[in-house]
Amino acid sequence: MEIDLQVGDSIVIGACTRSTFTHLDFYRKTRWVGNEPVYDTATGDGFYKSYFGGGDFNIYELPAEYSMQHFRVMGLEVLSNKNTGEPMYIMYLEGPEPNSVIWVDFYEALESGEIQIDEKLLIPRD
Repeated sequence: MEIDLQVGDSIVIGACTRSTFTHLDFYRKTRWVGNEPVYDTATGDGFYKSYFGGGDFNIYELPAEYSMQHFRVMGLEVLSNKNTGEPMYIMYLEGPEPNSVIWVDFYEALESGEIQIDEKLLIPRD
């Protein structure tokens, strides 16, 4: 199966058996430097540089209280793991608070059930 996931789609945060999620992190930007590049809100292109390019953040694992809630996809990106060089498939979700983002380690979160994909976004392979 392939997944046809795009900016603007909705993702459900799955049930959590601990106090926090393992593959979902909550970022709240607390200081902007003022020269952040604008990103394309229709495609999500440039989101990482725009949001994470400078400033200060409060960062913690997403609390279980966000289980079973819907969040809008703001961007999708493949980053290189600084320790291993392996690709990391990252999804950014619009956070529940101003200036906040939920960072999703996509495949790990999907495999563990921390996120749920609507079946209409799944495409059978030929």
